Amino acid sequence: MERETKKHKLYIYELNSGDNYGSGGFEYETSKVGIISESDEMTLDVLEKKYKWGTYWGDVDEFEQRDEDGGHKKLTLLKVIDAEPEWVSELGVGEVEKINPVFLRPILFDAKEFVKQLSGLKNSQLDELIEKIEGLKK
Repeated sequence: MERETKKHKLYIYELNSGDNYGSGGFEYETSKVGIISESDEMTLDVLEKKYKWGTYWGDVDEFEQRDEDGGHKKLTLLKVIDAEPEWVSELGVGEVEKINPVFLRPILFDAKEFVKQLSGLKNSQLDELIEKIEGLKK
């Protein structure tokens, strides 16, 4: 009898957080975090356990947490993809982990958004860019 292997997904979130340190001031941070999970329900359970202090609400697409001192965390789902086996062993199942932006660059690449940023370039700059991009082809 074959064992059924569970399909893991990588849920990629943008995390915006702010902490109130009283007279020490505020600290704001934006980062990308990932959760390896088997389902939306498991992901929501992980979020609720990780951010259970204070007041929290939301779902797997957008989750927020606030504490009584004015601190907050807001997670916005960017993408869900099939998790590679090495990611599962590296990040662990059911953990909220910061993800290196270099790792995410090819996953979150949006050609349309990238091209929009190039709309103000001169033809000579575009020619140079095309030359550099063609040099990247394998």
